[in-house]
Amino acid sequence: MRCPYCKRQGRFAANTYEIARRIPSVMAEGMALCHLCEAPIGRQADVVLQLRSWYCGYCEVCVCPSCQKKERR
Repeated sequence: MRCPYCKRQGRFAANTYEIARRIPSVMAEGMALCHLCEAPIGRQADVVLQLRSWYCGYCEVCVCPSCQKKERR
C-alpha cells in the first residue's frame, strides 16, 4: 500500500509498539489512531485475528486493517 500523501511504500506492523518505534507521536501518546476512521489501532480483535496495521513512518500516517480492505476496492 502506498501513502496517500507522499506516495512512498509504507510498512505493516503487528502491534502498536512496532509503530511507536518509528513514529514519535505514537510513542508519546501511547496509542495510534487510524487516519481514515479514527479507530484505535491495535485492538484486541485485530491481534487475535493476526491482522496487521499499515503505517508510513515519513508522514506518520496509520491505517487500520478494516480501512485497508476498503482502500483496495
